[in-house]
Amino acid sequence: MMINARKYFPLLLVSGILSFTACRSQQQLATVTPSYTVIEAKTSPESPEMEVRLSTYRDQLSEKMNVIVGHTDEPMSKGRPESKLGNLISDIILDRAIEQSGLEVDYAIQNLGGIRIPTLGAGDIRKGLMYEIMPFDNEIVIVRLKGDQVIRLMERIAAEGGVPVSHGVQMTIIDKKIGNLLIKGNTVQPEKEYLVAVNDFMANGGDNYVELVEAPKILTGVLVRDAMTDYFLRMQAQGKSVTAKLERRITD
Repeated sequence: MMINARKYFPLLLVSGILSFTACRSQQQLATVTPSYTVIEAKTSPESPEMEVRLSTYRDQLSEKMNVIVGHTDEPMSKGRPESKLGNLISDIILDRAIEQSGLEVDYAIQNLGGIRIPTLGAGDIRKGLMYEIMPFDNEIVIVRLKGDQVIRLMERIAAEGGVPVSHGVQMTIIDKKIGNLLIKGNTVQPEKEYLVAVNDFMANGGDNYVELVEAPKILTGVLVRDAMTDYFLRMQAQGKSVTAKLERRITD
């Protein structure tokens, strides 16, 4: 499936505007009176010169967005309590957090709402699709939690009916509460320190993950979207399809 460059063109245009304005000297404004003008494409005066410039940007963007970064032989969907797409993304987050930090990160969590498509279809995966799956520039962050904080965090996840978690987690949910919880095959020790990889939206309390707000954090500098793209490219270079499986990480 070819990616429509017009879909991503506004993002590039805004980026260009911000880059231009960032180079200008800053001035203080005494007062600002905003005004708004709605411009519709069908009523806007056409400028051949502008259209040529925009067409050039669209072509360049289309070329970048249509690069094939991987392939999958089967569709993978997101869902609760566990899903193939959720497992794939949370595993990528965990592995990249370990690779980037050199630390023994225990597991990873990805909020379900952060995955913006319901299903990754079978076939070639183009770079533009990465922006559909993860349109936000969310960074992978490692948080330090005591065991009792981990339990409260997982209680929240149980109450939600489950969210994507990486390998290393086994949890049963009974009536939206934890029935059993193992991290790397062991019960959670309240005073032990655990390292959990999440995205910065969650780390800052997004989706009501308040347990993470005050936790010490390690920034990786890697976007979730970039980690996914790198993983897909690595699989492609090895002649492998991107795949995932259900492992009963969370059951209800």
